Amino acid sequence: MGMTYAKFQLLVLYLRGFMQLFLTIGIASLMLVWVLQVIAISFGEAYPWADILFHIFLSTSFLVLFPGQKFWTFVVEDADGKSHVIVGALPPEEDQI
Repeated sequence: MGMTYAKFQLLVLYLRGFMQLFLTIGIASLMLVWVLQVIAISFGEAYPWADILFHIFLSTSFLVLFPGQKFWTFVVEDADGKSHVIVGALPPEEDQI
């Protein structure tokens, strides 16, 4: 029993979505560390910045991937225009009565 092409495409879509998500978290973490570095240097202090960057990246990743979190919703669209929620809250149903 093999994987169908549609399931493979969906897997690729989700993997690309997670890659984009972690790239975004990495960039945001790096920007935050730069701001913290500027503040610390202005006060004449130095810290292990690589450890701080790793901690911020890891903390944010856990926060975003926590089940049921409403902090951040990341959605990607497939080739047919259908939206897939990678992490976060599902969008409310539009046709509910």
